[in-house]
Amino acid sequence: MLGIQTLPGRVVEEGVTALSWSGGQATIMLAQPVNPARHMCRILHMGDDLTPASFIYWVLQVDRIVIYSPSGAAGYVKTVAWQVRRVPSGRVERGISPMTIGAAGTTVDIALANPINAKTELNLCAAGRFIAFYPTGGYISGYLRKHPTDPHKLQCVSTGYSYSTGGTGNISWEAWTP
Repeated sequence: MLGIQTLPGRVVEEGVTALSWSGGQATIMLAQPVNPARHMCRILHMGDDLTPASFIYWVLQVDRIVIYSPSGAAGYVKTVAWQVRRVPSGRVERGISPMTIGAAGTTVDIALANPINAKTELNLCAAGRFIAFYPTGGYISGYLRKHPTDPHKLQCVSTGYSYSTGGTGNISWEAWTP
């Protein structure tokens, strides 16, 4: 499930914001607080100045969206279109999970606090095809899926990486279970 997906629920806030990066991150302040257990976030578009070296992932918090660029986008200004949606029912679980991934096809389990079901929708909070990032700017590509046998887990599946040895990075994800 990579790329832009349709999120459940109704839009409660959206905008187009020019961000200035500092220390590998930028922040979009929300007009009103949200309940992270009932809301999901999507970055719809990054400006044309986003380069492959500026891998991005994001996290929705109570009063802001924090967007990370571990490869060091400091000094750049990027235009970002974004949305926050309130889900109609059920719950949202999210996290930033550190992981080490080797060759393509390697899977890493992500433990969940609550079980998911066949209707659960997964949201990979990353730009493009990247699921995890090295602090030095490399990448791990792949996808997120439901664990085949355990409803208390997700799996991250590697499809490639920028260095010959694989690597360690972070994946930012959300799961909505109606």
